[in-house]
Amino acid sequence: MPDELQDPRLDENWRVVVIATTPNFDLLRKTLSDIEANSVSHDISILAVADNMLAECADELGYPIKESLPAVINPDSFWVTVLAALGFAIQKTVFLRAGVRVPHHWDARLAAAGQRNQLAAAISPVCARHPLLSAFTDPSHEPSLTVGEVDQWLNDYVDGKTYVVPVVLESCVILQGELWSQLGDFDNDQQLLEALRLRGAWLLATDQLYIDDTGVDCLADLTHLPAAFTSAYRER
Repeated sequence: MPDELQDPRLDENWRVVVIATTPNFDLLRKTLSDIEANSVSHDISILAVADNMLAECADELGYPIKESLPAVINPDSFWVTVLAALGFAIQKTVFLRAGVRVPHHWDARLAAAGQRNQLAAAISPVCARHPLLSAFTDPSHEPSLTVGEVDQWLNDYVDGKTYVVPVVLESCVILQGELWSQLGDFDNDQQLLEALRLRGAWLLATDQLYIDDTGVDCLADLTHLPAAFTSAYRER
């Protein structure tokens, strides 16, 4: 079951990768501002589409930029494309989409959840927009509170647990474990996640972190899942 490891010492060996799928510099700047104010890790880089503006602003941003994402990403192959562009290996990596807002110690909380669940290949936080992971009854809700206020409210009431989910959140997630470098190539994310499940890897979510992804467009296609299955998750 999840949350089996109870070592109180946090292994700080993780990195943060900001994914910029559009040349929207304002979105990237806001997210980097949050990261600078609220992150524990200092190992931060940007994975982006090739764009002259981003290249010109690289010195201002102060973080290394790898411009290896294609200009157009197939919506059902987001993680397949990102991992191929990054050359993802075994190292724990916290991914964050440009435009997402994060609260205090957001990365450390995801890393801690990963450390407690070492059989997990991916752990997603609670968010605003995803129909299975939204903190709100209506995922289209426009929160009037800041990301920090909703995060604090959530942590006042939740159980502080991780639980199994059938998805990997596009807007924010930690990926970990050797399986990611052993899986080979896939045509789409559904194939990728199915391969992880068949190998016994957990896909988890944690209720100990809320991120505000109202500023980004992410795929939340659940049509491949049984209706009764998704309904049960929404109710939970």
